[in-house]
Amino acid sequence: MKDENQAISESLNAYLDGELDTDAADRLKQQLTVNTRLQRHLYELEQVRALARTALMSETEIPLPVTHGPSRWRWIGYGLAASLVISVGIVIAHWQRPAVSSDDLLASLPSQAQVIRPADLEVTAPVSERRAIFHVTSANPRSVRSTLEHVEHLLRQHHDGGKSLRVEIVANADGLNALRSDTSSVREQIAHLHNSYPNIAFLACGRTLARMKQEQGIDIKLLPQVNVTSSALDQILLRLRQGWTYVRL
Repeated sequence: MKDENQAISESLNAYLDGELDTDAADRLKQQLTVNTRLQRHLYELEQVRALARTALMSETEIPLPVTHGPSRWRWIGYGLAASLVISVGIVIAHWQRPAVSSDDLLASLPSQAQVIRPADLEVTAPVSERRAIFHVTSANPRSVRSTLEHVEHLLRQHHDGGKSLRVEIVANADGLNALRSDTSSVREQIAHLHNSYPNIAFLACGRTLARMKQEQGIDIKLLPQVNVTSSALDQILLRLRQGWTYVRL
């Protein structure tokens, strides 16, 4: 049987998708005017969708189809986000806010950084080590270098302080250029980080690679330090569920 939280989520998802009939939608609107818990839940779902849209727009410009019926929320990114909100009671009230924090992982971030912390999601972070996933979507060499320099600063800072920090850098859309053997302007930085720190991983989005092969008819060659994940969005949502901090500079 569905628990109350899941039933509420599915009802609100249908409302946001425009799939409730007129009477049901009117009843829900009336409830929203007086039920603060329902208002909060709707806001949380809208924030999850904002996160999913952000990642999806970075991965592909092709609109994703909507299926109907019991499986109506199978939009590739939104379905994963829905499972996240149901399973951990997600709260992303601070999405896209400036990262002002005494946390040694976040203190030196620029004000425009987009951050989601485990505490924002009411998820328990691992105690034994800090974990962060950095999302690269831009082909701008200055932006990519800035991200890598910040990551190295954090890795060195934690190492010198006797603390453990594990980092993943996942790239999709135009950010994939940084990980390609034929286009990367930061290959030396990536090789240096890979050789200097065993607790860093570079991941390319498999969905972006597949789209580029379909559209351009070429097999993208990646730098030797890079592995492939099925989807940048999948990886990000997985790490959020596992208590990682998400950062996009």
